[in-house]
Amino acid sequence: MDKKLPSCPAQITLSFIDNKWKMLIIGEILEGAHRFSALKKALNGISQKVLTQNLRALEANGLIYREVFAEIPPRVEYSLTELGFSLKPVIDAMIKWGDEYRAGRGTITCPNCGEITKDEVSVYNDRLRKPTFDIAPIVPVCKRCDCDVAVSDICTGGNIIVLNGTCGSGKTTIAGILAERGFYVMDGDCVRRAVKHKTGRVSVDFQDQAVFDEVACELDVLSAFGDNFVLAHVLMPEDMYKYIEIFKARNLNYRFFLLKPDYQTALNRNQARTCHITPEEWVKHFYDALDFDDSVEVIDSTHMTAEQTADYILKK
Repeated sequence: MDKKLPSCPAQITLSFIDNKWKMLIIGEILEGAHRFSALKKALNGISQKVLTQNLRALEANGLIYREVFAEIPPRVEYSLTELGFSLKPVIDAMIKWGDEYRAGRGTITCPNCGEITKDEVSVYNDRLRKPTFDIAPIVPVCKRCDCDVAVSDICTGGNIIVLNGTCGSGKTTIAGILAERGFYVMDGDCVRRAVKHKTGRVSVDFQDQAVFDEVACELDVLSAFGDNFVLAHVLMPEDMYKYIEIFKARNLNYRFFLLKPDYQTALNRNQARTCHITPEEWVKHFYDALDFDDSVEVIDSTHMTAEQTADYILKK
């Protein structure tokens, strides 16, 4: 490798192994010489072109040796040079770190009972549930002692459906139906209630930064239990990018739906709610303010039941 080296030792290392495939190739060849076909089979997801490019780069940098055997048909094997083998402690350290990180994820700790299993946790906190409300805040508690627990996990993938709409649009009802079909549900009102519980605040606006932070936290918590999520929430157009950032940071596939029955239907459904009735001025305000581009699918649910709407969303 004939080039000027960086001043930082870590950068020197990264200049030799600057992508995941080079690390994985070296890791495979550490076990012994490999033919091209064996490497491609072992490295799930790598294309022939990318494997060829990385093998050539590793050879040019003096990390691997390409040996051609005088056979018919010709046989080519790749093995590590002495310089390449010197990276073994680096690979071993990365494996050790990954194992320890994976072992620490999903740990659930109760302040009274110590480390507990998922089966000993209630994800939804019924103590914080609003009267006549079907969905409870996501503040996990220990089933043994009813104490709040800490869930150590980071969401790294999955699917999330975002149900948006004015009061009376049916988003919470539909979210409840999706919960029956295996989704973990976050409701906007419940998110605010969780923030109040954790911070001791009397009131929390639905656009408060603490609400965004709580949604991110709840996704991390829920990822210890599943990978299909629903967020039913009034989401303003100017806030959409914040949620997209949260979802992208967690490698989530996301879909946004705006539930928009005609105004009179939304008003009638709001009046028929059993949880609480929102003043008409707010129903009207959100009905007009929730205006999005084509990245959000608008569903006219005027003549659809909640079940029909849920079915429609799941087929998309």
